[in-house]
Amino acid sequence: MSTKECGDCGYIGKPLHDEYSSVLIDVFAWGFGLIAAFITANIYLVIIGPVVTIWHLLTFHSHRCPKCGNWEMRSEGMR
Repeated sequence: MSTKECGDCGYIGKPLHDEYSSVLIDVFAWGFGLIAAFITANIYLVIIGPVVTIWHLLTFHSHRCPKCGNWEMRSEGMR
C-alpha cells in the first residue's frame, strides 16, 4: 500500500484500509426487491438487493488515518 497524507492532521504514512458502506441502503434495497417481487410476482426483482450490496462492496473503499480517524487520505504530495 502506498504512503498517503492526511488532510486534517498532516500524518504521512500507511493508512488503514476500511470498507465503508451504508447498511441502511442495503437493507432498503433488499426489502424493496423482496416486497416488489412478492407484490408483482416478478422473481427478477429479487436481484435488486444482491446487486446493490455487490456494488457497495466493489465501489466504497476508504483510507482512514490511523492518527486522527479522518476518512479520506490523499496521495502524498497532492496539495
